[in-house]
Amino acid sequence: MIRRLALCLTLAAVLVAAGLVHAQTSADDFSALPPSEQRVLSSQRDAWQKLTPQRRNRLRAGAQKWLAMEPEQRRGARERFQRWQGLSDSERTNLRERLAAFRGLPAVQQQRLRRTYQAYRKLPARERQLLRKKWRALPAEKRAKLRDERTLARERRRAKGDNAVRARRAERKKK
Repeated sequence: MIRRLALCLTLAAVLVAAGLVHAQTSADDFSALPPSEQRVLSSQRDAWQKLTPQRRNRLRAGAQKWLAMEPEQRRGARERFQRWQGLSDSERTNLRERLAAFRGLPAVQQQRLRRTYQAYRKLPARERQLLRKKWRALPAEKRAKLRDERTLARERRRAKGDNAVRARRAERKKK
């Protein structure tokens, strides 16, 4: 996902700058441009033509998203792309797996994780470092047990909420 977004943003920026997003891919008329830009556009056009039609459509969509972004959003996207470029293959694989697992969660749980992460990010760097250190120092079994306990607690809260909903429905039916 991140790699795809980064590629889309990079190519979209080039294509937008080159004016190729809305142009026909077979157009060769760059004569109104300075020679240096003609060479760049020509090489970009060649790269564009090598893409499959499906990939071109994705990049066009990415270009539209890029154009719709605020400058701050674009800066953030560039920073994420640079961080992605700095990751090793194993780190990228790990990130892809974690993202796939996150997407598999119910929307409510995704939102809860986002809030938790945002709260974590607001902590001072030293506190975050200490929390990570404490978590990693725990034996794998203990970490798994804590995860399981949190899951059970969540399920209990949900069940309790479901029971309350059932009780309210039963009350309504009585009336």
